[in-house]
Amino acid sequence: MEGLLQAGSSYFYYKLYICRTRVLFWAVCWTS
Repeated sequence: MEGLLQAGSSYFYYKLYICRTRVLFWAVCWTS
C-alpha cells in the first residue's frame, strides 16, 4: 500500500513538472 502511495505521489509530481515546463500542455495536464 505504501509503495502504491509513493508511486502515485511520484506521478503527481512528474505531472506538475511537465505542466510547469511545458506551458503548451497546461490544459492537457489539468484535464487528465
